[in-house]
Amino acid sequence: MHIYSKKYTFLKILMIFLLFVSGLFLAYISADEVIRYYYLHEKIFLPETLNMMAESGILFLVLLLCSCIFRKTSARYTMYAAVVSVFLWLHRAFLPVLVSGVFIICLIMLGEIVLSGGRRFIGIRASDDILRILHDFISGALIYITSICLLSLFKIGSMRDIYIYTVCLFLCVLFIYILLNKTGSIPLRIIDDKDTDKSGTAEDEYIGKKKKPVLPKVFDTFLVCLILTMLLLQAGRLNIAIDYDSLHYGLRTPYILNNGLGIYEKLGLVNDVYYYPKGLEILTMPLNIPVSYGFILAFSWWTLVAVIVVIYDIVKKLANPYYAFFAAALTAFVPGITNMGVSAKTDIITLLIQLVFVDDVISCIKKREEASNKSAVIKHLVWAFSLIVSSLIFKPTSVVFSGLLFITGLIFAVYIKFNSRKNIKTSTLNNIENKKKTYKKKSNIKSNLSIILPAFSSLILVTLRTFIMTGYPITSAYSIFWRKLGISAYYPFSFEGHYCTGTNTDGFYEKINIAQRLRGLFISPVGEDMIHVFIAFGGVLMLILIVLGFICGIISHKRLDAPALYINFVCIVLLLASLFILEIIYQVDGNYFMLVYALIIIAASNLACAFFDTSKFGQFRTGITVSLLPVFTWAFVVTCVTNWAGAYGFTPISFMHLGFYNHYNAEYKEMEEAGLVRIFDYLNKYPRARVVSMAYQPEGLCFKCCIQSYTDIVGSGGNSRLVHKLYKFKDYLDFVGVEYVYTNRVFLDEHERASDIEEYMVEDGSLIPLIRAGDNTLYRYERKE
Repeated sequence: MHIYSKKYTFLKILMIFLLFVSGLFLAYISADEVIRYYYLHEKIFLPETLNMMAESGILFLVLLLCSCIFRKTSARYTMYAAVVSVFLWLHRAFLPVLVSGVFIICLIMLGEIVLSGGRRFIGIRASDDILRILHDFISGALIYITSICLLSLFKIGSMRDIYIYTVCLFLCVLFIYILLNKTGSIPLRIIDDKDTDKSGTAEDEYIGKKKKPVLPKVFDTFLVCLILTMLLLQAGRLNIAIDYDSLHYGLRTPYILNNGLGIYEKLGLVNDVYYYPKGLEILTMPLNIPVSYGFILAFSWWTLVAVIVVIYDIVKKLANPYYAFFAAALTAFVPGITNMGVSAKTDIITLLIQLVFVDDVISCIKKREEASNKSAVIKHLVWAFSLIVSSLIFKPTSVVFSGLLFITGLIFAVYIKFNSRKNIKTSTLNNIENKKKTYKKKSNIKSNLSIILPAFSSLILVTLRTFIMTGYPITSAYSIFWRKLGISAYYPFSFEGHYCTGTNTDGFYEKINIAQRLRGLFISPVGEDMIHVFIAFGGVLMLILIVLGFICGIISHKRLDAPALYINFVCIVLLLASLFILEIIYQVDGNYFMLVYALIIIAASNLACAFFDTSKFGQFRTGITVSLLPVFTWAFVVTCVTNWAGAYGFTPISFMHLGFYNHYNAEYKEMEEAGLVRIFDYLNKYPRARVVSMAYQPEGLCFKCCIQSYTDIVGSGGNSRLVHKLYKFKDYLDFVGVEYVYTNRVFLDEHERASDIEEYMVEDGSLIPLIRAGDNTLYRYERKE
């Protein structure tokens, strides 16, 4: 059956109709079960939620109106920028987004300067523009992290020093960039088009030799408006949706990571969360503004934007620009990805690095198939390896999925090496040989070193901190490995806490459990073990896309090239790995599967293009998008009522302000209401004071000093042996130099051992009351002579 026959066209229309019906049915089932289990109707009809939905709708219509009125591209995007700026100003996120955006641009320029020397000798363009900018950003970020670590080796680490150093560094970078740009050394395209291979791209195949305009104006602008609306939805609540983990360690860098003498200072903190590789915290150190957390959170928001852009770039290479916009829009409607864009946790930047890895592997495969210069193929492989190394300094537990990505990438690199020549013409092979002759080995080594060295130097220096403090280069789940090698952790660390959340179910019950979890992951995340999945829900959309991709793949499998086979293969491998994860852990977090969500979107978009719109101009893409409207609607509702902080609505609108949300004033007002102002003001005078808080988290950690909680000490990742005996606890306090102990009576009433410790230490004179405020007391700890 020919792809343009009437029967084939009817099959496509039938598929779109079935897509709509199944999406409507599954969205209804999901909504019904989730709303009843979480009493979601109460949250949906909150004034804050309704205002958010209404404002998002108005925002979308305004953006769409700008698209209709301003037909010229420059004018249209100028109006987009104006609307976005007004929205960010009203919700007090304008300055954080602007400053963090400038910070990212400076990192990109830094990376461009460092990498340009090696790129000039390759003889081809090192990568496409989007991938090149992403390479620049990652390289610049790794170099900046390395520089901060080097400063810390010399105990240069006060926040004032960091601010001055960062401003001076970026001024120098700007000067060098302008200077080199004027000399023609580092424009965005340093190689003339005639030096590049013109064997054809997916876009050229798609539009043929007529060279028609690549983007269909009407529908793509509609998708752009959708994407911008969902991104601004997250930016609008950026200041109030601060999650527990961010408040626990992600936003306390000046007190628990760099307390004035750099990151290698031993601060006496005992829990594992304080000793993970702190790549993101080091990178965003200059964005730690005392009055607002918004600048760091805006950096995560920009990272989310980059994730959507790289997914667009991947699908553009696999299929065409039309389905690339389609994939970007799908990503914007996945709460499991977008909700992480307003958190200070490392998940979103880790996802970005993993997706850039996928982009590099696909570029490597395509360049090998197209008989590009050998150095270009090697360059992408070197980048892929460096990206896997880089991911360890942001999220070391990502090694499972990152490792699988690396293995599948190697498999396909070998596959392409031994199979691509069969499909290359003799003239093209001669072209390869001619290019090999011009290949400059020494220059290529220099170029590769400029990629590898920042990755390894940053990894060594970041893990050096963990090694100096704990005796292990990397902790968390890796601690078991070090102990089996006979390596002991330094005092006072134990790292024998409860890291594993595996189930003990077996047999028939286990199979039922897996089936229920799959249903929860893709349809209705209800149940005690699915609460965190609902916060980071992939949605019914994921199940629809899996089925769509499976059917399209079977029908159009003969038209799939090597890059498509790679993305399908890696998607299947990670889906199987996800099944294993679902089987062995109890508390499932939706953010575990962010990479899987992204790969499903990429693979399904490419397969849908292969089935619906081969050699056409995206006419069926509109029908597919319309058929998914029920799924999009439910995803929009879920996004509005979920985030990792449990907040509702946008940051309250304000017209007169300084461009950012003042979190310091908001916290101070909370202190006044709780009667804690005297304690807060006292500890503010001593930012280097070391305090143990016997109070609930994160409220008990809000003081601006080096403070850790009793839960940090005795909980998962801590060392509960330190409190088994009173003398052991005192020894620990003496060893790390604790000066104050803060207690809350409600917490003590519910934690018997903590209450006993306080009582005994007050009796023996170790704790001297300094400030009493209702149920809260700040004690001065008297060390043993």
